[in-house]
Parts: sequence; C-alpha cells; structure tokens
Amino acid sequence: MLFGQAPAAVKRSEIRVYTLADKTVKTIYTADKLMEAPNWSPDGRYLLVNTGGDLWKLPVRNGSPRELQKIDLDDINKCNNDHGISPDGKLIVFSSSARAHGSQIYKVASSGGTPQLMVPETPSYFHGFSPDGKWFAIVSKRNGNFDLFRMPVAGGAQERLTSKHAYDDGPDYSPDGKWIYFNSDRSGSWDIWRWSRTQR
Repeated sequence: MLFGQAPAAVKRSEIRVYTLADKTVKTIYTADKLMEAPNWSPDGRYLLVNTGGDLWKLPVRNGSPRELQKIDLDDINKCNNDHGISPDGKLIVFSSSARAHGSQIYKVASSGGTPQLMVPETPSYFHGFSPDGKWFAIVSKRNGNFDLFRMPVAGGAQERLTSKHAYDDGPDYSPDGKWIYFNSDRSGSWDIWRWSRTQR
C-alpha cells in the first residue's frame, strides 16, 4: 500500500481458476495492472482477457508459458470487457470505442487481423454466442433505452428481442440455445429474466 505523496496505487489483478471437482482455487496469473473478463477458449487452451484497451490470450495448459500474447487488431484499441470466442474457436467478437463516441461491436479471426464492424450503433456491447455459433446476443441503447438484440455472426440484420421501458443487460444463451438469460430492472428491482421467441 502506498502512502503520503506517492502516486496513485498500482492496480493488481489476479486471474484465478476454480476447479469444480475438488472446489479448489488456483491463481494462475498476477499483474500490476487492471485485467478483466477472462473467457475460456472452447478447447481450454487459453483465456481471452482485456487490459490496457487491447485483447490478449493467456495460455493455461500445463507446460505453457504464462505470458500474455497480444491479439493483433490492426488499429483498433479501446476494447472493453465485453468479448467472447465463438464455439468453434475461429472468431472473436468484441466491443470497442476506438472509432466512435461509445462502444461498437466488431468481429475478427481468433488469430487476429483486421476487425469487421458488425454493430455501428452506440453504445452497443457484445454478450454471448448461441451454442450453434450462428448468432450473438448484444445489449444496445436505442432511443434512450437499453434493449436486447441478436445478430447473425455471418452478418445481416439485427433482431430486436426486448422492447420494455427498462434497462435490460447481460444477455447470454442457455446451453441448449432455447433461452437467453439476462438481468433487468423491469420489475422495479434487478432480477434475472429469461427470453424465448414467444416473449418480448
């Protein structure tokens, strides 16, 4: 801890893995900077994290060096903590405010490259792939209200999922793809809800 006239304290981040089988927690990486939102790759070989406005891979297999590997995103930075890897491991969809006054959504090959703008409306945030990898769920502020949408990974029109006058956030698919779970204050308090195609 720093005192007196010293500069602001350096943020320290720890990435930890919880093992369900034996209920143990292991710290696998520590850094004196803010690191956020570790996402497992489908093959379990690495974690996708953001730090310093960039995206990084952190190998987690035994024997792999625990060093961050920067993902080349061309001239895109200012990435936030809303990102994920497609079920087949080939694509990354992520949110960034590099080219607009607010977060937009891009996709890029998981090996890196030139990102493709998918959702230009701001602010918009990626939140999860469908299990079949054909769609991704987003939350976006439209006409002053945060609602849920989904979009084909291949590109195309966005589909609105909710339209209540409420703050809907954090959508993610159930493993069978039949539901999208999200949190919302639509009942007057923050609760977990789920959406299906029969609901708006």
